[in-house]
Amino acid sequence: MLMRYFAGLVYFYMAGASNGLDVPVAIASYKPGVVNTPVRFASITTPAVSTVLATTSELSGFILGSVDGTDINIADPNYPWRQAAVSVTTPAATDGAMAVRQVPDDIFRVSFADAYTSAVAPEFTLLQTGTGMAVNQTGGNLVITTGTTANSETVIRSVRTFKGALLARYKTILSQRIVQNNFIVELADLVQDGATYVINSATSVTVTFTTNPFTSINVGQFCNLGVITGAAGLPGRYAIASVSGLTVTFTVASWPGSGSGTLCVYGYNYIRSNYNSTTATAVGFDTQRKGWNTGDTSVSINTTASPGHVGQFHTDNAFVDYADSLVASATAPNFASRGSRLENVPSDDTVLYLWIRTFNGTSNPATTTTWTVGMVHVEQLSNQKVMIAGVGNGSPNRSVPTTVTSGTVILGAGASSIGSITTVVPGTAATNLGKAEDAVAASGDTGVFALGVQRASPASNAANGDYVEFQMSPSSGLFVATIPISGLFTATPTISSGAIYAAGDLVGTVMTFNSVALATGRSGQIVGSTIIDKGKQNAALQLWLFAVSPTLVNTDNGVFDITDANLVTALPIGVIDFAATDYRSTASNSIVNGAVLLDRAPLPFTTSGGANIFGALVTTGTPTYTSTTDLVVYLNVQQF
Repeated sequence: MLMRYFAGLVYFYMAGASNGLDVPVAIASYKPGVVNTPVRFASITTPAVSTVLATTSELSGFILGSVDGTDINIADPNYPWRQAAVSVTTPAATDGAMAVRQVPDDIFRVSFADAYTSAVAPEFTLLQTGTGMAVNQTGGNLVITTGTTANSETVIRSVRTFKGALLARYKTILSQRIVQNNFIVELADLVQDGATYVINSATSVTVTFTTNPFTSINVGQFCNLGVITGAAGLPGRYAIASVSGLTVTFTVASWPGSGSGTLCVYGYNYIRSNYNSTTATAVGFDTQRKGWNTGDTSVSINTTASPGHVGQFHTDNAFVDYADSLVASATAPNFASRGSRLENVPSDDTVLYLWIRTFNGTSNPATTTTWTVGMVHVEQLSNQKVMIAGVGNGSPNRSVPTTVTSGTVILGAGASSIGSITTVVPGTAATNLGKAEDAVAASGDTGVFALGVQRASPASNAANGDYVEFQMSPSSGLFVATIPISGLFTATPTISSGAIYAAGDLVGTVMTFNSVALATGRSGQIVGSTIIDKGKQNAALQLWLFAVSPTLVNTDNGVFDITDANLVTALPIGVIDFAATDYRSTASNSIVNGAVLLDRAPLPFTTSGGANIFGALVTTGTPTYTSTTDLVVYLNVQQF
């Protein structure tokens, strides 16, 4: 081992390399002649030389590093000096490595547990208590009352600062939400405390800085002016009108016409929530970067009435999310995202304070409001950033897009949700909910059980196009509305030409009305019947109808008769009467509409052995027809 000193650095070499050259292995700072001065290695270029170093007496006093504040000597056997070579494979437990520990989150939390009168916890500075306002800590809360004085302002600011990725929470209860009240919690930078100002007019104020951070390039940008003494100026966000030397002139509104005093310039950059509306479930949310903001967005939140809500900012310096939660305990995190900003977000190197402030508007509020702040919490999150599909770590409100390519997704207990599902391709096996069309059913198959609602009679209040439930009868049958198919069916009996029929005679042959039913054994109902009389005899007739072709005692022009047994087997449907007085005639023919016997229309039927029904015409008059086809019979049928 060789040691060479040059320009305040010690270079260590391993001699006798294969190429004949000395190989540099480490660099350390060293001051010759200074005894017991710890020397730390700044660079190590060759691995696994701990044995050589530990046996080199010249190096026994050099320090390789420290663990929890204790310096580690080269010769310390508990920490042999070694550095693993660069590896492209997964390291083993015995490989040399440098110990690395992630810096923990820096957490600032104040619960206002101690009691103070006209003062606040030492983690904060009470910059100003407005006229008619009061600030106290009581009952584990910070309590601020607004009074009823216009332009009055109370400002509280954290002693410590924050920057980088942050998560901030606070609990708020407001006794009322009325006009002329503003309640603000924000992370904002400080430009200058106690700057002097002179009022030029009601719309112009000139502020003098000890060191002016602004130049002409900042004209048009905005800052907050507050903690105003000497005049009743209205706190607010105002634009830079001009810059000259150590002075900056701001364009203001609703200020007195003259006056002077001191004020605080702040909020060149901020992340802010402002309760300035009369709605208990709304808050204004906005951010500003280097004097430019987006403008307040009124977002819906849980109510600020007792027991209040918890507001939350989360920023990774490229994105700000505003969320809130109910105060009540829940089995799962219940923060809901309410608003966000992707632009005008303060930079990660901007030093921010936590501000709690309230001010009244240009008119006196009607009554005083009590603002209760239960706690504040700010975390400076680790800079070891993880990004998944463009979403950073640290926020409980920012969902990570996830695609499950295989396996099972299990949701935990509580209010878990997957979100919007637009496409589902179900399985079709026995244990899947889906089933393939025409698949054979098997015992134990899994499916979705369809439920119906039992009702004494069908009823619905649904509008056309609405989804409705299945309605079941008390006997567990499904109520259905039958929509019949209507049809007109015809038959022509073969009658005697020139013969005189007597009352009670069969007129023509038995008629067949083909395919009256939709299928064998199906049902229907006869809703009307019409006869065309080409001979214009206008005789009274009866149409006897049967489900089975009847066997009659006599044929055409004989007395209509049927045995008892045949009447039973013919399955009679009913009789339709055609009265002589109901005919309507032309010069050469006539028609007549029939009525079901005893006026029991419509006339139901069920076919048997086929889809046809059968009919026989009987006259109660004495017609003489001139053609065998003088009569045509029509049935108007509804099929089920």
